[in-house]
Amino acid sequence: MHAHQTPLTRTRRQGPAALRYSGVSSQVYRCTVCGEIFATAHDAHEHVKERHYFPEL
Repeated sequence: MHAHQTPLTRTRRQGPAALRYSGVSSQVYRCTVCGEIFATAHDAHEHVKERHYFPEL
């Protein structure tokens, strides 16, 4: 029997740094305003735009 193993490769997709969320790890983003957790920078950015957008900033 042929045991074929491929190493797990984790791709790190990091978007541009945004004003109101921070990267907790390479895979998780947390809103710094309310603490909600997001899987991608895009999701966190969309959340910030919808929930915590301040026109004066």
